[in-house]
Amino acid sequence: MICSGNFSEPYLPAFPGQEDFTGEVLHTCQYRTSDPFKDKNILVIGTKKQFTDQFIKKHLKAKQVYLSSRHGFWVYPRRAMGGWPYDVLLDNRFSMSVVPGWLIRWVYQQFLERDIDYDVIGIKPARKLFEENFAVNDSIFSQITCGKIKVRSGVKRFIRNGVEFEDGTKLEGIDVVLIGTGYIVKTPFIDDKILSDDTNTRELYKYVFPARLPHATLACIGLMGTDSGLTPIGEQQARWSLRVFKGHITLPPTQKMLDDISEKAQYLRERYGRPKDFVSQIPGVALTDELTSEMGCYPSLKKLFVTDPKLAAKVLFAPVTPFTYRLLGPHSWSGARDAVTNVWDACMTGIQGKPSVMRQTKSKSSALWIVMISLPFIIGILTFFF
Repeated sequence: MICSGNFSEPYLPAFPGQEDFTGEVLHTCQYRTSDPFKDKNILVIGTKKQFTDQFIKKHLKAKQVYLSSRHGFWVYPRRAMGGWPYDVLLDNRFSMSVVPGWLIRWVYQQFLERDIDYDVIGIKPARKLFEENFAVNDSIFSQITCGKIKVRSGVKRFIRNGVEFEDGTKLEGIDVVLIGTGYIVKTPFIDDKILSDDTNTRELYKYVFPARLPHATLACIGLMGTDSGLTPIGEQQARWSLRVFKGHITLPPTQKMLDDISEKAQYLRERYGRPKDFVSQIPGVALTDELTSEMGCYPSLKKLFVTDPKLAAKVLFAPVTPFTYRLLGPHSWSGARDAVTNVWDACMTGIQGKPSVMRQTKSKSSALWIVMISLPFIIGILTFFF
């Protein structure tokens, strides 16, 4: 099994005049502490989602931060209505696997633009939501508004103590240039004929097994990007791989695996609209449902709605958790049902240092559930008419 991940070799673009720049040039992976950035002018180049984890930390002690973005980017908040985590409310099995892509794109975009004018802020993406880079952060807008972060266009070239931007303006007095352009996917210990370093030409069946390898003796775990949490996906990929290794699951013929890979690639192109790097937005819930269905770990929703409606509703509309795949099948867990049905409580318990937080906010929780239960019907009506 290869479980080395995608973030090992930083991508460092070269700019004209960079060799004459008198300041310091760093990649976000080189950050360890914010102390070296105190009272300095920092220029951040690039808006890959990995940069935000370091970005806000660094600029807190900086004198001034400039953000260079060529195409703009979307910003996902960590909190949604009522202070609930954004992914808890929106990333459920229904919205991520059932709702049409065009509709979920529209709903998400309305949510992201409800309080912020991206044009005024200066980071309006050139591409639609899901087709452009995104950041996950709650404070970047306020920092831009108050001037702590100043947005600039793409960098054209470096000058001795600064940069020149594509719009012709110059910025001098820069102490540190921070590169946030992501990473190069590399597996140098594997022959490129078996596992290509070009993510768009990798032929991995279910993003795990090299389709052209004669025998299923090499499994890749988590070597892709996703629109949801990577760790839960890696868990199910590992479980599925072990079932293959043990002979409990037999891979289909090579051509069928290649056809499956082509179908998934075409789906991603149609959904995200970008011919390049579409593999970084693999639908995680759909993939884990597919893997666990082969393992016999995925519960039938039709059967559940008849035998256990409460559990079925939570599986479909509540936040997606790995507990779902422990309800039945190999390595099932007797506590899985309680974990799934109490997932909302688990999300908020302990915030006030008490195990009964959700009981104290029962009325709000009930109102939220009414909204969540009503949402599918509203979406269904919109889907029918549009």
